Parts: sequence; C-alpha cells; structure tokens
Amino acid sequence: MASANHIFLRQHIEAVWNVRLPVIEQDEVTLLPASASPPWKLYAAELAAGRVHIWRPGIERAERETLLTRLKEALLLPASSTPPPGISREVAFQLAAEPVIDPATARQLARPLTSQARPRTTFSRSIARLLAWLLMGVYSAWLIARAALPRLANWG
Repeated sequence: MASANHIFLRQHIEAVWNVRLPVIEQDEVTLLPASASPPWKLYAAELAAGRVHIWRPGIERAERETLLTRLKEALLLPASSTPPPGISREVAFQLAAEPVIDPATARQLARPLTSQARPRTTFSRSIARLLAWLLMGVYSAWLIARAALPRLANWG
C-alpha cells in the first residue's frame, strides 16, 4: 500500500507535469504508456522513506545508468549551487497540520525568502521556517487542487 508521501508525490507530479503514474509502491516506477511525454527522462524524488526514481518509458538500461550517475553527482552539490546543465531542482511542500497562526499575522511577519536572507535571531529563524513551511504547503495544495479540478470534472 502506498504511503501518504507517495500519494502526495504522485498527485504532485501528475498535476505539474501532466503525466499519468501508476500507484507508487516501490522505489522505481515508469510513467504509464498513455501518459504524456515530459521533458525529463528521470525524475528523482527524495522522501522521508527514501528516494523514488520515476522514468519516462523507453529509456534503455545503459542510459539509465548514465542518468543515475549524473544524479548522484548532482546530489553531492550544495542545494544553493546552480545545478549542472540538464538538471533542475523542484521542491514541493505538503501541509502536515493546520496552521496555528492567523493569516493577518502571517502577512505582517512574511518577507521574501532568498538564499541571501539570513534570520537575525533563533526566534526569527524559527518563524521564517514556520512561515515558509506553512505558505508553501498552502500554495502547493492550491496548485494541486487547481490542476486536478479540471481533470476531476472530466472523469465522470
């Protein structure tokens, strides 16, 4: 049975890349044959339970090995560095709990988060992490819902 993280990953990839995936129950899956062809050959996702590799159909074993080697090299780089050509990074946050801060207070405390931004204190660092987590989770949920609604309407 698929975990909640695997279900979220599947919904995220299907919504963002307009592809079709089988249920993710293992660490390697291939897009369904009826799926659209995304621009990537390998999508690697880091979850709490481990890494999941999602392959576009038709990728031969030798090319898979080459792509996995490039993936390992890319993962050694700091997250703040520019990824090598042909590799991109994506982060999806999942809202795990209801927010405990009201939207008005969140708007007062919110500020753009950049790689140069450094919280001034431990408290502000904690608030910045909390806000980033909450805002990205809500935004990701909104994106997924927005992308899924037209498809849900056509499933009938």
